[in-house]
Amino acid sequence: NNAFANWLIKKKDTEITSFLILAKRCEKVRAKQCSGWYYPVQGDEENTLLMEIVEKAKAYKGKRLLDRYTLQMMRALTSLRQYNECLNVWLGHKVFFHGDVIQEMAQNYAAGACYHIGEIAKAKKMFIETGDIISYVFCINKEGKTYDSYDMLPIIYQRDTNDKRLFQQMQNIIHYDIEWGRPNLEKNLKTLYDFTLNVLDEGKAKNLAGWYYTASYLSDKLCDTVQALEYIRQARELPAGQDLKDAIRVFDIYLKAKSATKYDTDFENYLYDELSWLDQKLVMNLDSDTKEWIINSGIKNHICGYSLYYWDDMMRKIVISQVVPKCIASGYQTRALQLLNMADNRLLNFVGKHLYSIDDTIVDWGNSPRICYSWFKRNYYRADDDARNDYDYSNDFFINLDSLGVEHIERLAVRMQKPLCAFDRFLNERSYTNMEYLYEIIGTQLLAAMRYKEAIHYLSQVSDEFMQ
Repeated sequence: NNAFANWLIKKKDTEITSFLILAKRCEKVRAKQCSGWYYPVQGDEENTLLMEIVEKAKAYKGKRLLDRYTLQMMRALTSLRQYNECLNVWLGHKVFFHGDVIQEMAQNYAAGACYHIGEIAKAKKMFIETGDIISYVFCINKEGKTYDSYDMLPIIYQRDTNDKRLFQQMQNIIHYDIEWGRPNLEKNLKTLYDFTLNVLDEGKAKNLAGWYYTASYLSDKLCDTVQALEYIRQARELPAGQDLKDAIRVFDIYLKAKSATKYDTDFENYLYDELSWLDQKLVMNLDSDTKEWIINSGIKNHICGYSLYYWDDMMRKIVISQVVPKCIASGYQTRALQLLNMADNRLLNFVGKHLYSIDDTIVDWGNSPRICYSWFKRNYYRADDDARNDYDYSNDFFINLDSLGVEHIERLAVRMQKPLCAFDRFLNERSYTNMEYLYEIIGTQLLAAMRYKEAIHYLSQVSDEFMQ
C-alpha cells in the first residue's frame, strides 16, 4: 500500500533503494544504542556496523543523493562519538546541500559536534540558524547561564515571529505551570502576559487572533475579566482557522457567563443559543477513540475534575462554575438543578452507560439504576456484586439536590414530566431522567423532615429493583 515503494519498483530505481536500505540499517543500529541495556565497548557489533555504514556512504560517487548519504555518514559518526570527523564531513560537503530539511538536519549534527568538542559559540550560532532552540538553550546553560522555558519564548520570537513552536511552548507552560498551579504562579502569569502584550504591540505576528485569545485567557487568570472580554472581542473580529474560531467563541461564552451580574430571562435566552451550539460541537467532534476513552474514564474524570473531552470540559466549566451559582443567587434553584443534571450526565448518556461484568460481557445500563464500573479494571464487578453507585450519589447534581431544599426537587420532577418551554425540553433530553432517582431523594428528605405522609407518596413509587 506504499505508493512511493510501488513507484520505486516500477521505475527499478536501485540508486534510491540502495540508499534507503543503508539509511534503515543506520536507524536500526542507532536505535540499539539508545536502549537502556546498551553498554559501549570498543569494537562491539554496533560500532562495527556503524563504521561499515560510514564507509559505504563515503563510497557513493553520485551527485543525486550526495546530501542524503552525507547526512547518514554524520549520524553514524555522531553515534560513534567521532565528533571531529563528523564536523570535517560537514565542512567538506556542505556545498552539496540544497537549503532544505536535509541540510537543516545535517547542520544540527554539525552543531552538536561543535558542542561536544567545546566550540560552544559556534554551536549556538548553528543551532539558532536551524531553529533548534532547545539545543541553543543547552549551549547557553553550558556557558553558565541558566535559561528556563520562559526565557525560550523571546528567543524563538526574535528568530521567527511566526514560529509555530511559540504557541506550543506557551501551551506547555500554561498546562504544566499555570493549570497545575506550580510555585510563583502570579509571577509566571505576569511573565507570559507581558510577553503576549509585547507581541500584540509589535503587531508582526500573522496569527493575531491566537495572541488576543491568549491575552484574554491570561487576563482572566490575573482576575481582570473586563480586559479579558475586550481581548476576546478583538480575537473574534480577526481572521482565524475554524478550530481557533471555535475556541474563541467558547471562551467568550465563559467570560460572558462569568461577568453576568444575575441570571434572568435575557441571559437565559443567550445561554440557550450558546449551549445549543456547544452541544452540536460536542456531538460532531466525538470520534470512536475518544468515545472509548470516555466509556473507560468518564466517571472517574468527572468526579475528580480531570480533563476528559474539550467540548464537555468547557460546557461543564461554564455551567458548573459560572452559570449555576448565578442561578441560585438569582432565585432560579430548579433551573440550576436542570443545568447541573445536563452538565453531569450529557456526555455519559450520549456515549452509552456500560457495566463490564466478570467475563467482559457488556451490560447496558439503559435508564435503570446505574452502577459505576471500576475505571481501573473492566472486569472488576460481578453482575450480582453489592456495588456502590459512586457517580449518581457524589456528582455536582446530587450535591445540590441534597442541599437546595426538597421543594426545588419536587418542582424539578414536575418540569421533567411537563416541560414549560423549549429550554426545559433541551435540558431534559440531555439529562438523567429516571424519576425513581428523584423520588427516592425527595422521599428521604421528607422522612428527615418527619413529613411521613408525603414521604410515603414518593417512596411508594420507587421499585425494589431501584432500591437494590
